[in-house]
Amino acid sequence: MLALTGCGVGERLLWGEEGYAVKEAARSVIDAVAAGEAPAVCDGVDVDFGEPDDWRGAGAGEPERIDGRWHINVEVREGVPRVGEPMPGDLVFGETPDGLCLQEHLPSIPVDVGPG
Repeated sequence: MLALTGCGVGERLLWGEEGYAVKEAARSVIDAVAAGEAPAVCDGVDVDFGEPDDWRGAGAGEPERIDGRWHINVEVREGVPRVGEPMPGDLVFGETPDGLCLQEHLPSIPVDVGPG
């Protein structure tokens, strides 16, 4: 039986080194925004993160490479989704010679689908 200790070991095996680096970069962005600070972004990029409170308690979801960029969803805590209001969505990272840099935040806007 193989036992994995520590979140990083399991995540490295699951997502590989590149995916793990994206998760770590996303966590860094989430922590900064939740604290009301401006996270590092790519040169010349202006990103709207919305309200810091919406980012508190959020987590980094599943990284995926799409068209040469890394996308990762932000998993928000219960109570954050409010119909018609932007909330944390996907973070999009590009690769530079110095590592990853944040290029975009794609907010999610929940809609009311009515009774199911």
